[in-house]
Amino acid sequence: MADTLTLTINGTKQADIVVDVVEVVVDTNYFLPAMCTLLLQDHYDNKKGTFLYADDAKTFKIGATVKIDLSTDRIPGSTSKVTGTIFAGEITSLEPIFADNGVAQFLVRGYDK
Repeated sequence: MADTLTLTINGTKQADIVVDVVEVVVDTNYFLPAMCTLLLQDHYDNKKGTFLYADDAKTFKIGATVKIDLSTDRIPGSTSKVTGTIFAGEITSLEPIFADNGVAQFLVRGYDK
């Protein structure tokens, strides 16, 4: 079994979004709030003239709750699957990224409460 990432936004599991996850970073510090970033590969719809994630105001909005869970069975010395929440907080910024080569990405940043 491979590692499994589960993304929940505003209480709804987002299985369709997980396939476009390029990178997940969770930064914790004893003296600062935990921060996470989700980098998604965005897709442009020529017919609608919109981006799949950057223009999705229903799912991605400031203040929406975010929970990131990770499951793995690749723990040395263990044969059972381990599942845990690696981040729980809220979306604090949404950053579209447009490269010179036409590739679009969408960065979702969040902090814990």
